[in-house]
Amino acid sequence: MDFDGHVLKSFDRQVTIAPLASRSYFDVTLINLLQGTVAKNSFLYCELLVGGKVVSSHDYFFAPFKDLRLPKPNITFDGAPAHGGFRLTVNSDKFAKAAYLSVSDHDGSFSDNYFDLIPGKPIVVEYHTRAFRERLKVRSMVDAF
Repeated sequence: MDFDGHVLKSFDRQVTIAPLASRSYFDVTLINLLQGTVAKNSFLYCELLVGGKVVSSHDYFFAPFKDLRLPKPNITFDGAPAHGGFRLTVNSDKFAKAAYLSVSDHDGSFSDNYFDLIPGKPIVVEYHTRAFRERLKVRSMVDAF
């Protein structure tokens, strides 16, 4: 996938994973994987699905973070009241490395406040507090420099 969210190559495998076991379920050479792509502009995104639901996902990068050509993402969020606080759905139009959520005058806690945002793959988090929307800030690694 490139950082704009375009799928460059896709592989699907049916696997059976034994409990408490670890082994490789997919093998491809780096040359074949990166053929026709620029390493600094792309990454590998993997998902493990069970019953159609993502139970694990990982990002793999082909260059050091300092060398990646990360675009400026447009990070958006929608909030809705939830028991004891709010439920946020955070999304981005481009890959956002190390996006994090913060609230000034912190008086609550996020269920997750630090993650990568994949275009088209919203993250749902909860914030347990009373009032915070006007204090919420969403930033990514690109914003820090």
